[in-house]
Amino acid sequence: MATIRHSSILNLGEFHTVRLYRNLTQGSLVVDGHPAVNGSSQGRFQGLDLNEELYLGGYPNYAAIAKTGLSGGFVGEMKAADGSVQGWGDGA
Repeated sequence: MATIRHSSILNLGEFHTVRLYRNLTQGSLVVDGHPAVNGSSQGRFQGLDLNEELYLGGYPNYAAIAKTGLSGGFVGEMKAADGSVQGWGDGA
């Protein structure tokens, strides 16, 4: 598991573009076209291994994931989500 946080301050009341990329254990987060923030996951997993639900913007029990440092989720509106899969170097 990896936690990647972007330092950009977002203006409330506006839509923002958030892009997530993953290749094996390496991941990147891009917010509104700012430079990517990179991170890597630890352990043997090298992809998006979903044995449970995938939550976007929140989680039902933050105490269960205390090591992430998160205590609350996204508050707002999600305009669109695209679950497309692209290769790491194909212009994503």
